[in-house]
Amino acid sequence: MKDKNMIAVDTYNKIAQEYDKEFGNDYSDTPYVDKFLNYLEGKKVLDIGCGVGNLTKYIMDKGFNVEGIDLSKEMLNIAKQKYSDIKFYEMNMKEITLRKKYDGIMLAYSLFHLTKKEVIEVLPKYYDLLNSNGKILLILQYGQGERIVNEPLKEGLKIFINYYSQDEIIEILKNNRFKILYTDLKKSESEFELGNDKLVIICQKTN
Repeated sequence: MKDKNMIAVDTYNKIAQEYDKEFGNDYSDTPYVDKFLNYLEGKKVLDIGCGVGNLTKYIMDKGFNVEGIDLSKEMLNIAKQKYSDIKFYEMNMKEITLRKKYDGIMLAYSLFHLTKKEVIEVLPKYYDLLNSNGKILLILQYGQGERIVNEPLKEGLKIFINYYSQDEIIEILKNNRFKILYTDLKKSESEFELGNDKLVIICQKTN
């Protein structure tokens, strides 16, 4: 069976231009990004699933040393073209090969393309990527279950989504030695978003 995350990667490659037009200048999540950055004890940030890089650039402009990874070549091409002063890497979020530590990891609209089993497997790797007291910002799809849905930006394309309740993701994070610092629910603001509500979590690595 095809890797469900690769369904998302293939779709993002096909909608990269449309995605950039719709979301490339969307900064509605910056209040959450600011709150996340304010929690950090250092300046090194990794944006996992950076897409077209607009929030990566926002973090850099706030004075942080930020890098981005994504597995969609077409999304990364846009990010690299628009923000050539940032290091972007084509890399699988399940198999990060960067040999460095970060004070914060941002997973905005990316972790929900992995199955729940994969999330449980990858969280210890993210734990190891963080410095002591490192923080993670998660923006997830709120709901229940896992399913393949229609991609709203282009008819005929599908994408895999893993939905979470607040209690479910909090339990998973606590079981992987993360302490919850902040939670919120955010309403969708575009008809092209996947799903209705977004679940926002900021958590901290515990030693």
